[in-house]
Amino acid sequence: MDRPTFFRLLERSRLLSKRRVAKLIARVPDESAEEIAKTLVAQGWLTRFQARQLLTGHSSGLVLGPYRLLKQIGIGSVGVVYKAFHEVMGRVVALKVVRQATQLSDSNGHQLFRREVRAASRLNHPNIVAVYDAARAKGVDYLAMEYVKGMDLRNYVAERGPIGTGMACELMRQAAEALLYSQSRGLVHCDIKPSNLLLRKTPRWKFVPARAPGESPVLVMTAAPMLKILDFGLAQVRGKKLLPTGADLMETAEPGSVWGTLDFMSPEQFADPRDVDVRSDLYSLGCTFYYGLTGQVPFPGTTETEKLVHHATGQPIPVNELRPEIPAPVSQIIARLMAKSRDDRFATPAELAHELVPWCIEEKIPAPSPASSDSSLWRTVSDLDLDAASQTETGDKRRSRNGVAGSDQLDAPSPMSDLR
Repeated sequence: MDRPTFFRLLERSRLLSKRRVAKLIARVPDESAEEIAKTLVAQGWLTRFQARQLLTGHSSGLVLGPYRLLKQIGIGSVGVVYKAFHEVMGRVVALKVVRQATQLSDSNGHQLFRREVRAASRLNHPNIVAVYDAARAKGVDYLAMEYVKGMDLRNYVAERGPIGTGMACELMRQAAEALLYSQSRGLVHCDIKPSNLLLRKTPRWKFVPARAPGESPVLVMTAAPMLKILDFGLAQVRGKKLLPTGADLMETAEPGSVWGTLDFMSPEQFADPRDVDVRSDLYSLGCTFYYGLTGQVPFPGTTETEKLVHHATGQPIPVNELRPEIPAPVSQIIARLMAKSRDDRFATPAELAHELVPWCIEEKIPAPSPASSDSSLWRTVSDLDLDAASQTETGDKRRSRNGVAGSDQLDAPSPMSDLR
């Protein structure tokens, strides 16, 4: 790319004002477009993602309404998720943008997006990713969400191995509280799985007792693990509709159709996607709990049919057989969560949370290794200790895994052409 083309794209992108672009043209030495881009990144005027988009000829869609896209952090069958900055509010968000060409039909993709917007707007809970805004700009729909710095559970386990019993119980307890709240709002999530559970650190103050007579206790800040649920695209609402009659694909979902992720789907959800309640979410949470403690799904079949049969009739290997150090009562909690009949599971998330409390330990989440900070395994709300981030769209709806929001490298070109 030559120098005039780069500056023309930079001006079209609206990332910098026309006045600043004009000054750059006058002041920047007669260097190549690549060298100019590196200089702008070094000065903090562009992110590496923005520079890469311009160098590959993409200038449209880097600014959507009040949001300036900083980095692509996830991609799925329905949307692309970006780390973005709200110009007026000065707030970093995760911006999900509906792709013009999706892995689903256009109507289904947009319906799932609208379902997520409608469902998430009903919720306000510390263990659920917050939704700030939804609008349309340049012909595309977008959803602005809380930007959560941390890993999703799937990639945390893939990166670091199975988690400790105490922390797993604490995270599942927090998930149960979120499900209890969503139940009170009439919602069933219908897609609980490791990649839809984000882990971050949150500051917590506590007193450390005096170590010697005459000394005072010390107030110290610790970083405790916190879980946040996201992606309500498949949510079912009890008593009311999320979308008008005839405009909701879930109303006409046929028994036996798969809307969710097979490795974590309850038997009744496959039998009829509409015949679900909070106990269906608890089954999925049990499968997720199993994955967190063992590093494998409960029924690792090789085909869809095998997995469906196992969920309907099979029993997984107990977690305390795979990890003997796990207490038998914790293994029994997971077995009850994954009971085939809903009546044999916990009746409510509150009941589950009560059973988990004695086993919860707020273990510290270690910071990622330098090697992992540039991987494409991360998601994100604060800038505490986790160095990399991933706020990814996930799925098996069918949806792929997610990207990074950590460092701003000169990333490979993203589907920015969808935003033209």
